[in-house]
Amino acid sequence: MIYHEQKIKDEIHRLASEFIERESNRNTLITVTNVYITKELKKAIIWISISKQTLNYFKLMSIKTSK
Repeated sequence: MIYHEQKIKDEIHRLASEFIERESNRNTLITVTNVYITKELKKAIIWISISKQTLNYFKLMSIKTSK
């Protein structure tokens, strides 16, 4: 069962990375760092790392869109 869970975690990690790559612009640095799945395999928590420059970019975009 542990091997099966690891394969699922790896696939979720890959899919989340591809999603972030596809949906983000090329000026941001967002990395999937870890994936946690429940024992029932019903929920997944995806940890991401965001660079400070990227975080500032999102804050700036939020300010621009709120006006």
